[in-house]
Amino acid sequence: MARFSSRDWMETALTLLGEKGPEAMRIDRLCVAAKRTRGSFYHHFELRDGFVSELMHYWR
Repeated sequence: MARFSSRDWMETALTLLGEKGPEAMRIDRLCVAAKRTRGSFYHHFELRDGFVSELMHYWR
């Protein structure tokens, strides 16, 4: 399985957000959509709030 980058997390989150709305921005749902573990998520992002902040910057 190829390494999943922070950019991959951002793209997955934007897709999920567009399909399911803001209630889908839970770590568990992101992990299911990405087919990755919570450990993979936390490898790239220390906290959910930091992830959401980075996601907004990425989107802009």
